[in-house]
Amino acid sequence: MIRGMEQLCWESWDCSPGEEKLWGDQIVAFQCLKELTRILERDFSKRWRDRTRGNGFKLPESKFSLDIRRAFLPAQVNPISVTPPIQAIDQDRNIQPPSDRPGILYSILVGTPEDYPQYFHMNLTTAELTLLKPINRDLHQKFDLVIKAEQDNGHPLPAFANLHIEILDENNQKPYFTRSTYEGFILESSPVGTTISDNRNLTSPLQVVVLDNDVEETKDPQVHLFLNDYTTFFTVTQSGITRYLTLLQPVDRETQQLYTFSMTASDGVQESVPVTVNIIVIDANDNTPTFSNISYNVKIYTDMRPGEGVIKLTAVDADEGANGQIAYEILAGAQGDFIINEQTGLITIAPGVVLTVGRTYALTVRASDRAPPAQRRSSITTVYIEVLPPNNQSPPRFPQLMYSLEVSEAMRIGAVLLNLQAYDREDDPIKYLIQNGDPQQVFNLSQSSGLLALGKPLDRESTDRYILIVTASDGRPDGVSVLER
Repeated sequence: MIRGMEQLCWESWDCSPGEEKLWGDQIVAFQCLKELTRILERDFSKRWRDRTRGNGFKLPESKFSLDIRRAFLPAQVNPISVTPPIQAIDQDRNIQPPSDRPGILYSILVGTPEDYPQYFHMNLTTAELTLLKPINRDLHQKFDLVIKAEQDNGHPLPAFANLHIEILDENNQKPYFTRSTYEGFILESSPVGTTISDNRNLTSPLQVVVLDNDVEETKDPQVHLFLNDYTTFFTVTQSGITRYLTLLQPVDRETQQLYTFSMTASDGVQESVPVTVNIIVIDANDNTPTFSNISYNVKIYTDMRPGEGVIKLTAVDADEGANGQIAYEILAGAQGDFIINEQTGLITIAPGVVLTVGRTYALTVRASDRAPPAQRRSSITTVYIEVLPPNNQSPPRFPQLMYSLEVSEAMRIGAVLLNLQAYDREDDPIKYLIQNGDPQQVFNLSQSSGLLALGKPLDRESTDRYILIVTASDGRPDGVSVLER
């Protein structure tokens, strides 16, 4: 451009050599300032339109862009790849022989920030852009440059385009979760695809927030999340700042109530510190209270008094909380002669009842859980009762016909486990004996007091259950009571 202006000066003015040089410099300076003013008045955020004069040449694209990582060294990126490539097209190429076609010169005319020349250089003939030194993203997040292309034949006919350079953050930061531990809840009856909740009421989803300081907080960090265990039961969404855990297959609280695993986020280069996830399975009342027998047979005697125990029924329910709590009731057959304790299941003779020899009863007893009525489950059993005449006097009687006891295998030898004392109406001496169920003599039963104690160490791995048949005898014929424990 300067050579062109100098040539214009010599051709347009008739001056002495000294005056010619002075006027030439002034005209060149004036023309340069005029052109720069016109360029700078334009907004860099707008796309630059192609400029041509006559049949000169133009840049096919008016806007170019590229991204640079802040930590890249010049050797890592040079030459810089610009999209689309910077290239000017000669409009006269089809009317001029190749030997007469002028060359094209490229340069950075102006740009912001003002210190851009410290970082970028453009090859005069190839428009190849090179990085001169690393860029600190804390100082510069972007550059906007005006690229100028002109002919080298003294008649520039320039064209211009805008080059936008975005400085990206280098990937030197690990992704991270906003919490070190997550706790979620899922109902055991939930279908596949259900989102894990963040509370027992299941009112809102568990939100897993993962961020990356290499990416703005408002943008998706595009990291991948990995579960180190239970990947067949749970999965996590793989996009967005907030992720969600969902169910891949049904879970059963009675089989496993707690799932604990760790979760890691990776951006392909850096991995986050693992976080712990605890998922608690909430009971769904999917079990029914169950009696050990379909029916029971009991013999009672006419000399039994009101309030005496007939039989203690026990149903089991694997659910938890109210879903596993059992209430007992007699539905039919008692004829007002028997009552049942709602909580313990003990059937006793009703107050004021006089038993009659030969009479029989068939009691229908129901065991129900305490879930809400719409979800409640129950089962029934039948208790057959036969009334017999008193035997020679009365045999000893246990307060209950069956006892159930849980014992730790760490229990010390000699510890008293249960008092099986029976009572005899005639106050005859009672002798106690383990009749069956303890061939290894793990337990000691006091013959006189009925106290059951531990005689040998327990080993749950070898035997996890004992059923003992205990008798209490007053020494008279038919004076024996049998107890199952």
